[in-house]
Amino acid sequence: MFDEDGALDPLLNAITWPEKYLPGTGDNFVSNEVIGRGVTADRVWHYLTDTSEWEGYYDNVADISFPDGGGPVLKADLTFSFGTFGFPPLDARVVEFQAPADGVPGRLSWTVKQDGPSGGSARRAARLAGGGSAR
Repeated sequence: MFDEDGALDPLLNAITWPEKYLPGTGDNFVSNEVIGRGVTADRVWHYLTDTSEWEGYYDNVADISFPDGGGPVLKADLTFSFGTFGFPPLDARVVEFQAPADGVPGRLSWTVKQDGPSGGSARRAARLAGGGSAR
């Protein structure tokens, strides 16, 4: 995550992290990197943005809904909710949405929050680069 000088890894800097969610500064941070041969960013983008696909490849998501309408395909400023890891549905809002294009990586992120004594907030971000890599 950090280099020998204490700077964030350049790939993490490729994601737009607001100060509140900078990697390594909060209670929880998870980073995944997938590099796939023969897979385009456009093809992966569909599976990230179409929530009707999520339960087909991720067992830990349930109860996806769109309280203000819209969906199942995510778009900028869309609000939705979903359950994960046994939590009651979390309120989410898409805060970054840029489909991948020639020479331009795809960017998708949303913030989630849950009220109550065990509540909190988090940000989920994905960056999809051409050549079949997802970061």
